[in-house]
Amino acid sequence: MIKQSSLTGAPSPRSYPPGLFSSLPRGVMPPNTNLGRSATLPRQPLEGPPDKRSSDSVVSKTWYPTPACEGGPHNSGTLHDLLLAARESYSRLHGLDLSKAQLSLEDSMCLGETVRLSPSLHSLKLEGASRLSEVLPALLGAGESSSLQMMSLGSPRLSLEDGSIAMSARALANCSTLRLLSIEGWSFKIEVQLKNLDFMF
Repeated sequence: MIKQSSLTGAPSPRSYPPGLFSSLPRGVMPPNTNLGRSATLPRQPLEGPPDKRSSDSVVSKTWYPTPACEGGPHNSGTLHDLLLAARESYSRLHGLDLSKAQLSLEDSMCLGETVRLSPSLHSLKLEGASRLSEVLPALLGAGESSSLQMMSLGSPRLSLEDGSIAMSARALANCSTLRLLSIEGWSFKIEVQLKNLDFMF
């Protein structure tokens, strides 16, 4: 088990605006690739009036991008090197603990790709996150994982709305190897429309 605190030289967390899960411009379809993994999907228009968009508006899309490490300053850090090595066929990394690490968006996307591609990663602890964008890429990556058995993502500061709930449920349903999932402390806001009246539970 490797913890974030044991990594040296890792870049300090940076603040990124929410919703930057795709580097492709709007309306541009990704080219076909032969790399054995699905390409990043383009952004889709958001649904609903502006006053109902959450701070994590990207999760309101019907389609979501495949988590992928796409370069930038993050690539020069120790965390990137570790996650990159964990994707290799010779990797023997079975557990990863990045709890309270305050991952940047680039870190989170790189982690999501590792969860998706690693042949040996069995457990992931990512507890204490303060933003949904810190854990969502790992959740989406779990949908394509062939080895992940345990995820612990507990945090009292995360709140999911309809779009993010649907995306997370779809990804987790596709993770046939998952045996244990902890989301202690999460809040779920489900909007129900009845006779043109909105109710929030």
